[in-house]
Amino acid sequence: MNLVFVGDLHAADRAPSGRVDDYQFAIIKKLEHIARVCCEEYQVSYAFFLGDIFHIKQPNRVSHSLVQ
Repeated sequence: MNLVFVGDLHAADRAPSGRVDDYQFAIIKKLEHIARVCCEEYQVSYAFFLGDIFHIKQPNRVSHSLVQ
């Protein structure tokens, strides 16, 4: 059984201070990479997301499009 542990994605509608790249695009690319590693490279049985998935911890401040 292969397991993957992923910590602290901090997905956000707006980039945290100090980030000058396309932050949402970077997070999506990280998620795509995780999926590729899990499904294609290692046939992972379970992936566990630890820590903060969203940067802002208030549901009313996270857009529906980000969650989707």
